[in-house]
Amino acid sequence: MAAARIGQDRYPEIMGKFYIINAPWAFSAVWSMIKGWLDEVTVNKIDIIGTAYKDKLLAQIPAENLPKEFGGSCECADGCSLSDAGPWEDRQQEQEQAQEKTGEEKTEASVDGEATAPPA
Repeated sequence: MAAARIGQDRYPEIMGKFYIINAPWAFSAVWSMIKGWLDEVTVNKIDIIGTAYKDKLLAQIPAENLPKEFGGSCECADGCSLSDAGPWEDRQQEQEQAQEKTGEEKTEASVDGEATAPPA
């Protein structure tokens, strides 16, 4: 319980919402005992739902971002759970293209036999 206390006291806003879907009845019973030891704010962020989870997830997550297997419309090429899709991809692609371009400039300079300093 010390780890839970440290997490909820020092990192209170790391978790926005946590859904546990298709939870068996035994899990819900254990949760009802454990949640008394946790902070009320943390407990309110955790939602245990059974098989009728689709509407609850779609109320929180846009359908295009929710994997199809959970009721959404997202179908990533390698599966959504293994996908690294997100806004950071555009920035990463820009950096890779800039590195490739810098590498091409270096190659062209060495073919011409000129010594050039790398771009700053």
